[in-house]
Order: sequence, then C-alpha cells, then structure tokens
Amino acid sequence: MKGVIQKSRNGRSACCTNACARLVLTKQGKLLDGQETGILFTELCVKQASKSGRIGIVLPNGYLGNRSERYHTFREWLLRHCKLVAVCSFPRFTFKTSGADVSASVVYLQKRAKPLKDAKATDDYNFSVQMIENVGWNLGDKKAAPRFVRNEDDGSFVIDESGNRILDADFASALEDLRRSAAGSEFPWLRKAIPLSKSQTAGWGVSIKQVTSDVDLTIDPKRYCRKVSELRKTISAKPNVPLGDVVDVLPEKKTAKGTTIRIDGKKLYRYVELQDIGYGDFDYVDLRGWQLPQRAKHFAELGDIYVGAIWGSVAKWCFIGPAEEDIVVTNGCHRLRMKAGKEGLLEDVVAFLCTEAYAVQMRSFARGSDGLAEVTPDDLNKVLVPFLGSAERKELRTFVDSMKAGAPDLKGKVNGLLKDGEISTPAVPHRPSHVVLV
Repeated sequence: MKGVIQKSRNGRSACCTNACARLVLTKQGKLLDGQETGILFTELCVKQASKSGRIGIVLPNGYLGNRSERYHTFREWLLRHCKLVAVCSFPRFTFKTSGADVSASVVYLQKRAKPLKDAKATDDYNFSVQMIENVGWNLGDKKAAPRFVRNEDDGSFVIDESGNRILDADFASALEDLRRSAAGSEFPWLRKAIPLSKSQTAGWGVSIKQVTSDVDLTIDPKRYCRKVSELRKTISAKPNVPLGDVVDVLPEKKTAKGTTIRIDGKKLYRYVELQDIGYGDFDYVDLRGWQLPQRAKHFAELGDIYVGAIWGSVAKWCFIGPAEEDIVVTNGCHRLRMKAGKEGLLEDVVAFLCTEAYAVQMRSFARGSDGLAEVTPDDLNKVLVPFLGSAERKELRTFVDSMKAGAPDLKGKVNGLLKDGEISTPAVPHRPSHVVLV
C-alpha cells in the first residue's frame, strides 16, 4: 500500500484524539519504506480477485483490532475494496505447530465491483461472526494430538453411528450457523449446493454499520460475537450504567488532583506488579525509588481502584485502603476513582468487578496481539455495570466497608496484623522477583 496520512480540512496533518473522529485518509504519492508481509499479501489477494470474486484469508487478530495507523489504514482499504462476508475466530495456539502462537481469524471477503471512496459510505449489509473454541486437537503443544468428545459423567468417548470417536471441534456447527445467518441471505453462494439442517434457529449476523461507526474500524470478532452482544443486551434490559459514567480513569504519575509526581530515589516504596494483584486484594515488595522498574507508573492514593488492562489479566482488581501508603502500581493497569457524587455506587462497581460478566466485556474490548492486547480507557468506559438491588447492596455492604477499611479479605487482615506485630508468625520479606526460588 502507498503511504497515507490524515489531513484536516485546512490541509494540515492531524492526529486522532479521544475527542475527535478519524478523518478521511488522503492518498499520497510517496511509498512507505517497508510494510508487513501479511498486509501486502492480503492486498495482492484482493487485487488478483475478479470483480465480485471471493477471498478467504487467515489474519492475526492484531490486524483486525490494533489501533495503530498502519492497521487502521489496512482495514479502511480492505473495507473500501471488499464486502466483509464473515469473520471466524480461532483460539490462541491453534497454529502453534506452524510456529505461530497468536490468535487468528479466517476473514471471508467479496471483492466490490468498484472500490468505495470512503469505507463508511457503504450500504448496510450483514456479515457473520463465529468464535471457534474447540479445534479438534490439543492446543498449546507442538504435537497437536487429536481431541475427542467425552461423556461428562464418566469420561468415556462419544462415538458416532459407525462406531468412530467424534473429534471435539466446532467447525461444522460454526459453518451451519454462518449459513443460517443474515450473511447467508446477503451472499447466496454461502448456501449454494449445501443443504441446511431442519433447525429453525437463526445464525449470528452483525450489521457492517457497527464496524464503520467505530472510530477505529475494528473488525476483531470477539467484539461482535454472539456471547458478548447478548450479554450486553441482557445487562441493558435492566437498570445499568456505563462504567465511564461513575468512575474517572486517571493518568500515570499524577495525583488525583493532577499534580505530577516524581520518584524519590532514596524513598522506600511498596511496588505492586500485575501478578501481585488478585481479585480485590494485592501484595507488594519493598523497593527504594532507584530500584523501581520503568513500568512503575501509578502512585496510588486512598480510594483508588486498579483494574487489569491486559487481555489475560482483566479479571484482576484491587482497592487501595487507608492503611496502605507509598504504593506504586505497574502500568499494566488502569487507575480508577469514583466520580464526585457517585461514591454511593462503589458497591455496584466492585461487586461487578468480581463477575465473569465484567471480564467477558473487558476481554472483548482488548485490542492488539494476544499477550499485549490492551483495553483502552475509551473502551473501559463502555463496560456496562448493572445496578445492585437494595437487598444485594445490604448483603455486600459489610464486605465493602471492610475493603474500604483496608482489609478486603482474610489474607488482607492477616497481613495487616503481621505488619502491626499483632500476630506471632514471623513477617518474612517477600521475594524480590518471581525467579527467586524461595
């Protein structure tokens, strides 16, 4: 692809901020110094296809959701030249035997007869989103041994009419759902010469307008899949609030009032790594300021809530109580504080942080390649939080009051007593690193 930059109406270069939408990209004559092979190969496939030709290609999910300009430009170009027919996602390590351990998706496309000038100018249509969970072999090892369906009661193998074991794979059901979706009507070739089962259940389809209305033109399937969409629909059917309406996401290295904080090299801090954060509680190691790693970015204050921002750690969270001072938290988290006037909803927020319904939304919003996929503050603010009922709130109040007092659980209480010398068990220093053996 040729180099492109964003241009504002007055012709000056412009960058995208939270307060503005991405502007139309203007083609330039200057070639890029380099480009990823996967992007170039996808472009070649599209160019080689005939008008209304069909393309199926496996792409890393980072291509489909990464916010950097390179990938946004790629998706914008792809949606201008093709209609998105379906996206079928695979779990991580599906292609480990080939040396790739990232999650990827099969993207089905149909080339447009004439490219659009703007991806957002497309007519509305539906595409299918499928999420494969079981691929028929063991993930995470290079042997990729076959995996078969087992009886949940006794572990015995389930066999078919011919007496053969059945592979534990979702491909057949995903294809059936794809053909039954609205995409099957939009693109009749999906159903051609393939009889459907007698099931009356409609497949999962998504409007392309959901993609083009997103500032980043995200195509990442986990954001649009049935599981996430129906979860958010269920929450929306009852009293709820977007997380961003009740909390503020605070920047790094600043106080809650916006004052910049500088590390004192001689001062003793309590440093919290991502692996030290649990589910409401946390641990730390004592480090001098000069010993703190560069990722030590958040200087905690009373009332802070820290939530994991990385895909694999989004279920982690902790609350900073009054007994904790000089806490410094890694940059793999978002620092939250209840908005002024919303403090009474703390029970609702922390109760929801303990649920899979919260973690599912967060994972669906994570952008980028697996290990580095991160939930941005903008997406974090979109997480829907259901309100507690009066009885639920009363039931949880004792636990929340304990958390606010600095003892979120038994471990927190014991650690507090150890630090105060009120328990006879020796207070042994924590390991300085996870590589230390004892």
